[in-house]
Amino acid sequence: MWKVKALPNMCTSPLLQSRTTSYRNYSPTALSKAFCLMIDENGSVGGAARRYGVPESTLRDRVLGKVDPEATRSGPAPVFSLEEENNLVDHLKKMALLGYGYSRAEVIDTATIYAVSLNKRDEDHPLSLKWFRNFMTRWPELSVKKPRSLDLYRAKATSEEVVMAYFAKLDEMLTKYKLKDAPERIFNVDEKGLKQNHSPPFIVGSSSSSTPLAVTSGRGMTVTIIGAGNALGQQVPPYFVFPGQRMRQELLNGCLPGTDGTVSESGWSNTAVFMTYLSTHFLKYMYVTASRTEDEPILLLYDGHRSHINLPLIDWARDQHILLFVLPAHTSHVLQPLDLACFGPFEKIYNSLCHRQMRANSTTGIDRYSVCEIACNAYTKALSPENLRSSFKKGGIYPLNSGVVDRAMYAPARALNKCTSNPATKEGDFPQVSEVGPQGDHSSADGGLHDVRPDLFKEREDSIGQRKKVPKKRRCLSSVVSGKPITEEVCRNKIAAYQAESKKTPTSRPLKTKAKKVHTISSQQSQPGPSSPPALQHIIASTRAPPSSDNDSASDIDDTADKCCVCRRVRPIELAESIYFTSWGQCMFENCMHWTHIKYCCSVTRLRAKDTFYCPCHGLPCLQPADQ
Repeated sequence: MWKVKALPNMCTSPLLQSRTTSYRNYSPTALSKAFCLMIDENGSVGGAARRYGVPESTLRDRVLGKVDPEATRSGPAPVFSLEEENNLVDHLKKMALLGYGYSRAEVIDTATIYAVSLNKRDEDHPLSLKWFRNFMTRWPELSVKKPRSLDLYRAKATSEEVVMAYFAKLDEMLTKYKLKDAPERIFNVDEKGLKQNHSPPFIVGSSSSSTPLAVTSGRGMTVTIIGAGNALGQQVPPYFVFPGQRMRQELLNGCLPGTDGTVSESGWSNTAVFMTYLSTHFLKYMYVTASRTEDEPILLLYDGHRSHINLPLIDWARDQHILLFVLPAHTSHVLQPLDLACFGPFEKIYNSLCHRQMRANSTTGIDRYSVCEIACNAYTKALSPENLRSSFKKGGIYPLNSGVVDRAMYAPARALNKCTSNPATKEGDFPQVSEVGPQGDHSSADGGLHDVRPDLFKEREDSIGQRKKVPKKRRCLSSVVSGKPITEEVCRNKIAAYQAESKKTPTSRPLKTKAKKVHTISSQQSQPGPSSPPALQHIIASTRAPPSSDNDSASDIDDTADKCCVCRRVRPIELAESIYFTSWGQCMFENCMHWTHIKYCCSVTRLRAKDTFYCPCHGLPCLQPADQ
């Protein structure tokens, strides 16, 4: 006789099986229709239940008010009603869109304050993490995500007005110089800093152990790589900037053909390095990728770092038929082509290759002579033809498309700048919320928030961008070149005028002088006795304000000021024209009290706490040890 063994979790009883499968075996929509039929036509509970196939007891509990008609699950009702939770969801969405979203704990705290204001909770009984999990289950449109960092300057600068003005100027330049159908003549140049101490990628390890370790090279130097490519997908070989004083060919070991480099004190690019890169490296490969004439120039886009803006560079580019176009300030995360689709993959590939290099050379790690080879391998893969073409497409440059920027990127700038030029909310500015709003109202057609909002949420949203004091707008070079072609005559003249004005305007910041500690005697010891030698104390050295003009001399200083007993001046002769502070020592000889310049008018260079100082007037050594 065969024995049948029941499998785990298998319902062997037909009665138990029917109970399990029949639980809530109806549609919530059918239950809603049956409830509406009872309310509108005043029919019988049994008839409505049989018509829509819902349990009679379930429908009766809703008709009698024992259960909320909107309840979709058994158990106690949620703390907030559907309208109240809808307001909370709208607030969470908008704060996340503005870049000031809430964490799990902050959502619970905010909901607790909201519940207290509605008299549904007291401060001694806050909401819990269990409420948060159920809340997220009821609203699947919400999710917990790791946000991407956005610099405050980028948040303020990425406004719709700035981006649209940039695309309008770019369209004008592309049309004027016939570049809309010439992707081989549209280039982008960008810089990326490389670290020897790379960020290790995710690794596979034991799930039972603690956080795994990844050995890195530790602190190391910073190397800058300058990359470039055009909208056709052609890359320019990389150019490296190493820290140091003299360029060594060994630094380029294992590089790609055509790779070059130089050195700077910090390893970062500067004006001289950028000019050298364009004139000796970038220009060398321009003849291979595209031809240049006065009627068909090259368009070069890059960010507006100060090292990229100077008149000699502009004049050189005009002679070489290169149009220099500066991207709007602090918008490279949405407009810089290489940042959009190339340097992100480059960083990941570089970190992965560094991780492999560390495993292959576990004892030596990554030194300055291996950075170039690793970076070149990552450069080839990251700046591939597909990625380059995609980068110019994502930047809206080729093909020209001003609508590629996600409209959600404009929300932080609109809130922080409190822009009132276009108060009407445009479609797509805010995410769509639930269909039914407070008091049964529907959401606005533009996807905005409801008119009826709790004061708690409205105050927090309105606080974004509020300023206690409006700062004075400072005119800088970025305001002159941002989003403009600097090789055009009008823009070049503005740059020249700005630089000329900057040279004429004197600095208003006062010169800072470092205070030095010198030895003197206190006022109580101004008349020391022979049996009680004075004790030396530290005081701040006397400082003199710098002269207002080159014609000022030491005679302009107040005659009542203390003077040196040797040179009879407040400042030493050697310092009269350059340094405007000095260290003094007061003579400790009986009843002398002369002041003398330390280092310049005597042989003493420094005084310590237990030293005895005599001025040169007595014919004695200026420095006497404490035991004499």
